Amino acid sequence: MRSGNGVAHTVKSGTLRSGNGVAHTVKSGTLRSGNCIAITVKGGPMRSGNGVAHTVKSGTLRSGNCVAITVKGGPMRSGNGVAHTVKSGTLSSGNVSYREGRSHEVR
Repeated sequence: MRSGNGVAHTVKSGTLRSGNGVAHTVKSGTLRSGNCIAITVKGGPMRSGNGVAHTVKSGTLRSGNCVAITVKGGPMRSGNGVAHTVKSGTLSSGNVSYREGRSHEVR
């Protein structure tokens, strides 16, 4: 995970509680500079047990992807299991993968 990735966990007017298990992981791949990965909560809590993960397995998450998990005006509750995942593939620059308050996967 190289310099300049700009990984951010941000809470505005809410709570990021213990036990969320937030992870940025690269296995046999590259997380390059400029990715600007962000998990953001506005106006609500991100509660324990969410298990939010950005993972690359045997692939590449390239610069400029700007992957975001965002909750606006509501809680992101425990057990949501929100994940941005690349398995044996490539998430190329400029893709902008986004989902509000739901689970999804990029293959």
